[in-house]
Amino acid sequence: MALTKVPNNMLKNTGHFDSDVLITVGAGGDYSTIGEAMSFASQFYPLYTANSISIEVKLLTGFIVSEQVFVENIDLSYVKLTSVDAEVTVDRSALTKISASYYPLFMCDYGSLFRIEALFSMDTSGTATDRIGLQLKNLANGFVDTGCGIKNSPARGAHLISSQLNGNGSVWDGSGIGLRAGNESEAWVRNGSFQNCTTSIMNVAGSSIVAAQDLTATGSVQGIVAENSAVVVCDNLTLNNSAGIVISADSNASVTARGLTATGCLVPRTVRATNGADVDISPNDEGTSSDVSGNTGGEAIYASDLASINAQSADASGANTYGIYAARGSTVNANGVDVSGAGTDGIEVFRGGYVNAHGITGSFSQTANTLSTDGYILN
Repeated sequence: MALTKVPNNMLKNTGHFDSDVLITVGAGGDYSTIGEAMSFASQFYPLYTANSISIEVKLLTGFIVSEQVFVENIDLSYVKLTSVDAEVTVDRSALTKISASYYPLFMCDYGSLFRIEALFSMDTSGTATDRIGLQLKNLANGFVDTGCGIKNSPARGAHLISSQLNGNGSVWDGSGIGLRAGNESEAWVRNGSFQNCTTSIMNVAGSSIVAAQDLTATGSVQGIVAENSAVVVCDNLTLNNSAGIVISADSNASVTARGLTATGCLVPRTVRATNGADVDISPNDEGTSSDVSGNTGGEAIYASDLASINAQSADASGANTYGIYAARGSTVNANGVDVSGAGTDGIEVFRGGYVNAHGITGSFSQTANTLSTDGYILN
């Protein structure tokens, strides 16, 4: 239903408003769905004033989202979506409209999405396949406020395709992949929550750039996956006892994860760089060294095929096989690294690997400072 009276500050003859407007959604409110409220709000645009003004669409107590909201070719960035309840339930069975191979709750295509200033959580109704929380595509822009976001999206929490997301402090707990960014997208999710992600914290590809320092990622199966010239900064990440690789960089991607804590990884290669990729797990700005000790599946640090890893001062002790493995023209800066207690050797070079092992603690696969067909260990 439409509002019975247009507020005085909505100057309908001009299509503008000159002070804040509140629109309510739910039982006893102005509208029964988010889509109806956004349709009404899109008729108006804020006038310039000395103070910031906006339209607030507020979800009333007990409101359940049983719709998808798609925004295409328009700017709704002056509208903020809020809620009375601390968490809003999403009826997952209502996600039936497809967009770019997925079924998103909120989607923006070549425009600016309304500001998400509420926390949503998908229920388990309907199918889980390809259901996602937020999709931004084709130069779209999105904003998700601190403590807000979409939880329990089975496929992906946020999915960016050639778009931008400002989501510092946002929440994507319980997603399949917390954040997928591709096709030259950009995202800012510093201090974000990516707990209990069932596939990985994030997957970044296609020259996309993500700033993700100081994440909370307890209980997630796998950490950061970057490929195809992507750039990720995720300093101070903590993900212990991971069932998957914690840092994986491939195909000229770059991951900076200084001050990483990733002990007790259950699979080979806690930190992996391959095919020209580079990873930095050196000490963070506070001087805290990375800890990738206790890998029970294989190598703690693995570089292959012209990759590079800066592991200065890291603790890579207690690995099941090798503390550090460098192969096929790859280099590892292991200055001051602890690789003691490895099941096979602290450092292994293979087919032209190179390791700077100055000040190292642990055993070597070959005599240090001696060139062989497998490579060189400087000590």
